[in-house]
Amino acid sequence: MCELGFPKALTVLATDPAAPAARVLKAGDALVSVDGQRVTTAVQLLALLARHAPTRATLEIRRGGRPTEVTAALLPPAAGGAGARLGVTVDTRCQAPFSVHVNGLGAISGPSVGLIIALGVRAKLGHQQLAGSLDVAGTGTVGSDGTVGAVSGAKAEQAGARAASDTTFLVPSANCPAVRGAPLAAGSTVIKVDTLHDAWQALTDLQAGRPVPHC
Repeated sequence: MCELGFPKALTVLATDPAAPAARVLKAGDALVSVDGQRVTTAVQLLALLARHAPTRATLEIRRGGRPTEVTAALLPPAAGGAGARLGVTVDTRCQAPFSVHVNGLGAISGPSVGLIIALGVRAKLGHQQLAGSLDVAGTGTVGSDGTVGAVSGAKAEQAGARAASDTTFLVPSANCPAVRGAPLAAGSTVIKVDTLHDAWQALTDLQAGRPVPHC
């Protein structure tokens, strides 16, 4: 979502079922302020709660793109801590006012398919061509910040891509040693990437005849 320019927000990832906040907050909510004080990072939220009595707090949130206000009782601090706890797990994420569901994966699963799914979602939402006339495969996890992470079995996945006649294979930079020197079909290109943006830019450059980073 960051790749498409959607704004960042302090996002609720999970709630502690034992926390009163679990009754008014849910995963995906964007936390805007606590008692009128804006929060944009987990560090800011923790600092604010460290100064807050374990009473009640008014939370401004955005849910599905719509602003709303809820009130939650706070938990006492952890042993040795100060202030109060909200009882949620948060992270700064880019938020879009809609949800994305991926259908038709069949037997395809696991974190290593993250890069290809993320590229497909970006192309769909941006109304853009993903690869044009290129035959593309790839592997890699994708973090919330767009970082492409290493996977196990990259060499086997590359072999599978060759068997499927894909001529362009995207690989996390950390996996390059595993695939370097592997036999390639004529005309094949192995591209190393560190981020989702890198992968998208590499495919764009390849189609335009510009140089791309290789393993």
